[in-house]
Amino acid sequence: RRPSSATLVSNVYGRATNDDDDVTEVRYWARRHVLEPVLFYQGVVDMVYEQGCDVIVEVGPQPVLINLARGCLKLGQPPPEFLTSLQKGDGEGDPRALLASMDGLANRLA
Repeated sequence: RRPSSATLVSNVYGRATNDDDDVTEVRYWARRHVLEPVLFYQGVVDMVYEQGCDVIVEVGPQPVLINLARGCLKLGQPPPEFLTSLQKGDGEGDPRALLASMDGLANRLA
């Protein structure tokens, strides 16, 4: 198994995970992630201000968490770019919103 080059910020821990965390275990996803409190605010703050994330892609059927994440940001500091994967009203299998977001992400990385 190859080590990941991406950082995973956990809603269970409210911070970036490390090698000592159990995020690769079934119990994390089947029990902890479902049953324990969500530390969404702490996770967003860690992701943006500690990890330096400047692009956030919400993967889901509707962009719901993006507005919550915006509410976690500090005033007076440049916000990250928020991209969505799907939009309400997209036809089933319509990839336009996802493709537009991935295009925006690719342009940021170029």
